[in-house]
Amino acid sequence: MKKIALIISPPFWIKTPHIGLEFIKKFNESKDVKIDIFDLNILFYKLFKLSQRDWLKLDQKFEENLFCNINNKFQKELDFIKEKLIAYDYIGFSIFKRNVNFSINFIHDLQKTFEGHFVLGGPQTREPEFQKNNFKNTSIVIGEGEIPWEKIIYENKRGFFSYEEIQDLDIIPFLDFTGFDMNNYKPIIPLLSSRGCIRRCFFCSECTLYKKFRRHSVDYICRQIEKIIKEYKINHFSFQDSLFNSDIEWIREFCFNIKKFNIKWEAQMIIRNDMDEELLKLIKESGAINIFVGFESGSDSVLKSMRKGFDTNTARLFFNRLNKSQINFEISVIVGYPDETEDDFKETLGFLKENKNIICRIAQISSFTPYNNSAMSNYKLHSEEIINKRLRQIIKFVEKKKIPHKKAFLNNLSYSV
Repeated sequence: MKKIALIISPPFWIKTPHIGLEFIKKFNESKDVKIDIFDLNILFYKLFKLSQRDWLKLDQKFEENLFCNINNKFQKELDFIKEKLIAYDYIGFSIFKRNVNFSINFIHDLQKTFEGHFVLGGPQTREPEFQKNNFKNTSIVIGEGEIPWEKIIYENKRGFFSYEEIQDLDIIPFLDFTGFDMNNYKPIIPLLSSRGCIRRCFFCSECTLYKKFRRHSVDYICRQIEKIIKEYKINHFSFQDSLFNSDIEWIREFCFNIKKFNIKWEAQMIIRNDMDEELLKLIKESGAINIFVGFESGSDSVLKSMRKGFDTNTARLFFNRLNKSQINFEISVIVGYPDETEDDFKETLGFLKENKNIICRIAQISSFTPYNNSAMSNYKLHSEEIINKRLRQIIKFVEKKKIPHKKAFLNNLSYSV
């Protein structure tokens, strides 16, 4: 029997289990293949006894030194893990920007004794700098991992895999999260109803995770939810889709069919002008408790440059309808976008002021970050001085105007200097 270990390194999100590793496990496990998940992130988070805020905040020095610090402070625990991993035929890592340093150090350490094959996936593997690492006996996966892992395990293929995507998502076995100790997480189950995005916001790097947009059937998602409720008695679900409301008829059918399960759910949605009050009422009745909306700017000029697909009038109408339907929602704002002028910035402040009574909360205020794999990676940026000035201004503004906002997510997408 082939044995596979899938690893999520620290630091990483701690609220829910890693859904990507669960997908790979369910898609590829068989009577001849045993797959185990090692959530090293949750293990060392608990050992460090840091607050959730300190563990999740961007801290470059902390991330760069984490493997060394764990090796020093928790050597016994790390050695125990290494001894267990040696017995596997394959070791897979899910690599993100924040856990890349730990992962690279741990892989090099394991290569001293591990004689099997490494498989590296996750968003960070798209970075040219990452691919320059001198890993031996290693395959790299760009995009989703189920099919590449299938070829590696069952066809003994090796090398570089790029965007080998499942076309019919309903062929994936239902998730059950048996590879995780669910007591380590909040009583919330992560799900995906779709993969990809129907929009291509100019600054976005997330849309490069997938090439094609695909969606599960409503029947599949409803049966998946029913299975989770029976197994875990958990009725709170967090959809991890890039956007949940890509298809109006799909979401209408979903909400109508899911009402009988009496669940609570949250998701990310785009601003649309074709979601009427009748549909929003149905969304509320189906159990929606929070919607995250990527608003980004109160300037039509900036929204057009971002290719967001809506203007401020559409956003205002959308927020009004959400508010009237009593759906709790949060928005994100980006400060310092390359095309944002001082007047554009003031328009954003004006929009927030004029609509503060209908916006439930600002979930995130971020300075613009040019990710390497977005279309804007080579754009000329505003000076750090201008960005920081606008950031201070907007934070002071929302505090003065008493606009509800999450303090923990103020400029949380940029490393502090």
